[in-house]
Amino acid sequence: MELSSSSAVATAAAHRAGIANSSRARAVALSSTSRISWNALAARAPELRSSSNRAGSRAVVVMGVEESYASALANLAQSKNVLDTIYGDTEKLGKYFDNPKVAKFLANPVADVERKKSVIKAIAKEEKLHAYTTNLLFVLVDKRRVGIAKKIFQAFETSYYKLTDTEIAVVTSAVKIDNSQLAEIAKKIRSLSKAKNVKIKNEVDPSVIAGFKVKYGPGASLVIDLTVKGQLDRIAADLASMDSKVAVS
Repeated sequence: MELSSSSAVATAAAHRAGIANSSRARAVALSSTSRISWNALAARAPELRSSSNRAGSRAVVVMGVEESYASALANLAQSKNVLDTIYGDTEKLGKYFDNPKVAKFLANPVADVERKKSVIKAIAKEEKLHAYTTNLLFVLVDKRRVGIAKKIFQAFETSYYKLTDTEIAVVTSAVKIDNSQLAEIAKKIRSLSKAKNVKIKNEVDPSVIAGFKVKYGPGASLVIDLTVKGQLDRIAADLASMDSKVAVS
């Protein structure tokens, strides 16, 4: 598959890092304040598994390693008013960690750490990543946990939606829906969910034939089905119900 130009940058950097004897790249420089802030939160990540309530009893919160890192990053980003910026970074990074060559190299436990950081530095420069995002990747490389980076980004996305009161609505249609129609759907979901913001994800599924289906709410448990397939399924269910009643009588 042909890679995009940005992915090609990372792939080329990964290739050079794996086979060339070039000089090792230094880590992206961070201010002492930002480094201390991030490192302090990263060090606390395992502690985020549990907390105490005011009565003194211990309430256990089950949180995986990915969620711990994501929560630490979200808290830091929110405290420094860069939450939207970091969210944008995680969206940019998705394509790199979807690239098998880049992901495999970064997750390789025997690959040189500094060479991995040179690849990250190339990506950070290409995408103009915030220092917090870049430093997170460096921490993951140092701790040999860069293989879970994509899951951390997904967990961060969940935290971001909660912190910004954003409702996610997945719209499934036979063909892509234009932006004006998606805006109308978002307006309706905002009214139904009472959320401050709505993010629409349009997925294409030719089997719906025509119309669209919207899933939103906790665990996408709420459904608005306006597809032809949905109507046909309901008709088929009604006919099956009628047949069973006739058979019983």
